[in-house]
Amino acid sequence: MPELNNIERRIHHIISSYQSEKDTLVFLPGKAEISGTSNYLKRTLNDKREILTLHGGQPLKEQQRVFSPTSKRRIILSTNVAETALTIPNIDMVIDSGLERRTCYHHGRSFLGLFPIALDSATQRMGRAGRLGPGICIRLWGSNEKIDTHTIPQIHREALEPLVLAAISCGYTNIQSLPFIEQPKQYAVSDAKNYLYAIGAICKNGMATPLGLQLFSLPIDHALGRLLIEGKAMKLLPSIIPLCSALSIRGRIFRSIEQDDDENIRKEHCDLQGLIRCIVADYPQQIYAQARKDGSEIAYRLARLWNVKSSIFPTDLQSIALCIMRAWPDCVHVRRRRG
Repeated sequence: MPELNNIERRIHHIISSYQSEKDTLVFLPGKAEISGTSNYLKRTLNDKREILTLHGGQPLKEQQRVFSPTSKRRIILSTNVAETALTIPNIDMVIDSGLERRTCYHHGRSFLGLFPIALDSATQRMGRAGRLGPGICIRLWGSNEKIDTHTIPQIHREALEPLVLAAISCGYTNIQSLPFIEQPKQYAVSDAKNYLYAIGAICKNGMATPLGLQLFSLPIDHALGRLLIEGKAMKLLPSIIPLCSALSIRGRIFRSIEQDDDENIRKEHCDLQGLIRCIVADYPQQIYAQARKDGSEIAYRLARLWNVKSSIFPTDLQSIALCIMRAWPDCVHVRRRRG
């Protein structure tokens, strides 16, 4: 099956072995792999090809560089954003890692994981090489490897709380009466309704509550929105905003460091404090630069939305814990001592 082992070296070997006349498009699963491969190629390639990156987290101006004509040959490292939605000109070679990061549904929740792509995605990626002229596609997995024929529809691999809340807020309480291309699974709709009822977003008759309508209007995940609303009620937003911002980051945040180090961002052995510190304090050696950048941008937008002047590191962790319990009642567990 497709795998990440030595992905930078394998891509370097192919680029060095096949001299394309135009640009090369490399499909990688995420920003971390793109960043790692970019740094590796910049250190090891002997030619003067320009290395560009393309993913959904970039500002539009950076994305547009990929489409600007240039006299230099280029290597473009991209997520599956370049698979179907965009046509990048001047590509004559595609290198496909065969991997993507996508959500998966499990017991009422969706989580982001690393998975092999399906054959329909592999075919789309291959087509990028011959879009505007002859080209080749090199796949980083064996020809005898079996992959799924079709990609699972997104509606079948995501928790449906945002969809259900949006539909109910717009007056559609019977979700499955809507004309979806792929109908959502009944158990996923039920799980979503049960969760929204538990956090007070809908009432017993299935209609949206004022809290639910407020959650629907927020430009953030409904669970984090619920925490923000509770934080506002408890006058804790200067601490809750950086916490929600850090929780919104996809990908790794913390670099490896000894837990007992006095300078450790998580020196109290508490991830909550570490997450808030990564937004409000400066720990450049312990936080990935991209994570800090993404989190700071989210915190800035949320602070403007809620008219909060500045973020602060919390001094009252007990109040923050109570805020989290009120927002997410299903996160509370009773610790049992054994032995």
